[in-house]
Amino acid sequence: MRCEYHPEIEAQAVCSTCNKAICEQCRLELKEKDYCRNCVENQLDEMDVPTVSGNKSRFLSFILSILPGVGYMYLGLMQRGTQALLLFFGTIFISSFTGIGEISGLLPILIFYSIFDTQQLVAKLNSGLNVQDRQLFSWSKLPSRSNLLGYGLIIVGILAMIDNLVPMVPWFAQYQFMFKRVVPSLAVIALGVYILYRSTRKEATGSE
Repeated sequence: MRCEYHPEIEAQAVCSTCNKAICEQCRLELKEKDYCRNCVENQLDEMDVPTVSGNKSRFLSFILSILPGVGYMYLGLMQRGTQALLLFFGTIFISSFTGIGEISGLLPILIFYSIFDTQQLVAKLNSGLNVQDRQLFSWSKLPSRSNLLGYGLIIVGILAMIDNLVPMVPWFAQYQFMFKRVVPSLAVIALGVYILYRSTRKEATGSE
């Protein structure tokens, strides 16, 4: 197995964060775990985030957090709020654009998460603690999960195509329900196999 960053060099370990094969040059060992330099640098970048402080109204933050992102912005957490807003309206757009109404089932989850998370952050602020404006998810980590993102987009595309084929091909309607239930199930199984494969490969590399 070759190093992800130096293909000409044999890999010596697997990064605990991104699961990429790494050589001795890229390897950093912290608390008996191996990390690649790229992941360590990303973690250091995330530590350098702005903080907010001060008392905030729990009631007002509750009302505003019903629309994911607005409550965070009221607390001064602009990065977190912007991501939550994009995620909320992005989910609505994808559900409407693809015609897959099931995707909109994520909206209540986002709303409840926004409400409870905002209330926890208000409690910290009102108790005198500083709160970091951390993002909901790190954009810098997305490239290391590009395969999973690609598979997810393929599945969404297949489901959208199924929905759009039904009006054009009447006989296809009888298979619509089956496809919309089978495809996500297969996706979950494939994801489980992928995770097991990566963890097994990691253990095999670590024992060499």
